[in-house]
Order: sequence, then structure tokens, then C-alpha cells
Amino acid sequence: MTDTIEPRAVRIGTSISDQTSYESLDYSEPVGKAKIRAGDTVRSWLFNKPCPRSGLADARAMVNEQNRIGYRRSPEQLSHEEWIVRHRMQARINSQVLKSVQGKLEPVVKSLAVKVEERNTYERDQDIMDDDLVIGPHGEALSLEAASKRHRDIDQVLSAAGANGITKHRRVPPRQRKFVEKLIWLDLPLFVYFLTGALNVPITSFWMTPAGIIRMVFAVVISLLATIAVARGLKYIGSHHRAYKNDSGQWADHRKLRAERALALGILIAIAGLMGFRVGNDIIEAGMSLAVAIVVGIVLGAATGLLNWVVYAAEYRDGSAETELLDAYANGIDRNSRSRQSLRRLSAILEEDIMKLTLEGQRLGQILRAKSCSMAINSPEDATIRYSRSIHQGTGPVGELPPATLDWVPLETTLSQLETLSQLSASSGGVEDSELKK
Repeated sequence: MTDTIEPRAVRIGTSISDQTSYESLDYSEPVGKAKIRAGDTVRSWLFNKPCPRSGLADARAMVNEQNRIGYRRSPEQLSHEEWIVRHRMQARINSQVLKSVQGKLEPVVKSLAVKVEERNTYERDQDIMDDDLVIGPHGEALSLEAASKRHRDIDQVLSAAGANGITKHRRVPPRQRKFVEKLIWLDLPLFVYFLTGALNVPITSFWMTPAGIIRMVFAVVISLLATIAVARGLKYIGSHHRAYKNDSGQWADHRKLRAERALALGILIAIAGLMGFRVGNDIIEAGMSLAVAIVVGIVLGAATGLLNWVVYAAEYRDGSAETELLDAYANGIDRNSRSRQSLRRLSAILEEDIMKLTLEGQRLGQILRAKSCSMAINSPEDATIRYSRSIHQGTGPVGELPPATLDWVPLETTLSQLETLSQLSASSGGVEDSELKK
């Protein structure tokens, strides 16, 4: 495919369309012999004008050719010598257009193709996620729609229960639960403090003997084990008991839970007793009265027991069996939803990149076309032809040239690919990869 340059960017002389006098010219009128003056030749060699230095030989040949023709011809008609000079310029610019398309525009199109393919892949992934399964609380595999329906049904039941004054479904704020879980580590220094006294480890000088170091390491390890065991045990018992609450959130009268309740209370009382005994014993050894030791021991022991009770209560008060079902469905739905949101964010980012690449490709195409047209109009070859015409006057007094014929096939093909990829991006995501690579 070829196209012609609209000669409007740069002009030398007046446009052919403005020369109404050309319509009345007699093209059979003889034209006298012409000759390039020696002064023009010298100035052209020195200053590259009025004729380009590289075109002096061509200008002389074109003037001689017109002298042989001997009559006036249309400005739109190129002589043989003019055609040779013009063809050399067109071939050079066509080659530059091809190199510019390959070096600047085609990389943009390739990048755009990759972005479109990635964007459409994300769109297909979102469509595929409609068939993803959600694992229910009992290990059952449910479709996303079925899991969402069960989640809505349970949520309606819980909302109705809350409206009727039932408090067993109330939740503990997540931040508060995490804070309480961290508090349990305060038991560690308590156990270490108790075991150092039980094992007769001198806290201020245990590192002075190997036996002291061994006993201290043993005390720390046992204390760490006890801390973790108490924390996990109370959390497990609390989470197990919350499924057996009555409507007011209190313990239901269930016989199977009595042993576990007794175990939890026993743990709390034992920890409180350890703290109270150790502190009271140290107070008595320090020379304080028994009454002071009892009071301080009871207060600190109760505080320690209360700390561990809070760990149990945070699990026990955090919802019910129904909220556990709600959480199980919500987690599966949430994972699917977050995956969709992530894909949508990636698609949005790629859409912006696609738009930028499309605009960049169009801009490069316009600049390349305008630059090539300007190069053709201001080429030394056309300047040489115009100069020779002004000398021999065989095409009239202006010496205007017909538009140069350039090969825009590489540019138009690449811009067509750019437009096709942009349209594919604007369409639905279900585009086959093979279509993007055509």
C-alpha cells in the first residue's frame, strides 16, 4: 500500500493549486535553452545553496534534459532525470520509515500484546473462580453460591437472635483477643520464680557454678512448657465450652462439661496458689508479719488467677457454635473474594499500562509520519529538482513539485496491529492467546 504526502508542512514557492495561471499555459509552447550560471555553481559549492552541493551534477543533467525536451510541461509531470532523483529520495525515506517502525513502534506493539494477554488471562481467571469450591465446617465441598446461601441463612438467624435479646452469639473483638493471648506470657516469670525457689536456685549467683546454671536452665524450660500448656489448654477448653452456652451466654447444665470445668478451675486455683505461696513465703523470710504475707499472697495469687481466667473467658465468650459455622463459610468466601479483588487490581493496573502503550504507539506513528513527510519535502533531492526547474522554466515560473509517493505499509500495518490489540483489550477477557499473537 502506498500513500502520497500532503505537501503542507514545508513549502518552497507557491502551491500548484494556487497557480490558476497554469490552467491557461500552452504546454506545447517551446522553451528556450537554459544553462546553470558559474556563479550559482560556486555559491552552491561554498554555501550549499541555491542548489545543494550534492545535487549539482543532477541539476545540470535535469537542465540539459529539459533543453532536449524543448517545450513546456505540466509541473505534475516528472522527467526521467527528475524521476531518478526523486526515486532515490523516496527509497531512502522508505528505508528510514521501516527502520523507525521496527526500532520504535514494534517494541511498543509487542509490549502491548504482552499486557493484553496478561490482562485477558486475569479476566479468564476471574471467570474460572466461579467454579471454585468452598470447604465447609464439616469438610464438605460447596459451590460458591451454595456457601454464600448458607452464610446468609446463618447470618439471618444470628441477627434475629440478637434482636430477641439472645447474647450467646456476641463476639470478642479480635484486637482484644490478641492482647489477651499475649498476656498469658506473664505466667512465664511466675513459673520461673516459683521453680527457682523450689529447686533452691540462687537468682543472683546461679551462673557462678555449673550446677546453678543447669538448674536455672531446667527451671526456665519447665516454666516455658507450663506456660504454653496452660495457655493452649485454657484456650481449648474455652473454645470447646462456648458451643454449650445458653441464650444468656452462661454455662448450660451439661454433665459432660463438669469435668472440664473442674479442670479449668483447678488450673486457675493452682496457679493462683503457686503465686500466693511463693510471694507469701518470701515476705515471711524477709521478716514481715504473717498477716502481711497472707494479704499480699492472696492479692497477687488472685491477680494471677484472674489473668488466666481472662484467657479462658476470651475464648468462651467469643461467639457460639453458630458463629463457628458462620466463620467457616466466611473464610472460604473471603478467600475467593480477596482473590477476585487481587485479580481486579492487577487487571486495572494492566488497563492503565495498555492505555499508555496505545497512546504512545499512536503518538510515535504520528511523529514518524510527520517527520517522514517533512524529510521528503526538505530533502536535497527535491531542492535540487526545484532549483533545476527554476533555471530551465520548463514547468513554469514556480518550480513546484508533485507530492512524493512513500510506502506507508510497514507503519500502517503496525498501527493496525496496535488498534486491534487495543480493541481486544476493550472487549471481554475470553480471548484466546492465539488471537493475540496473530
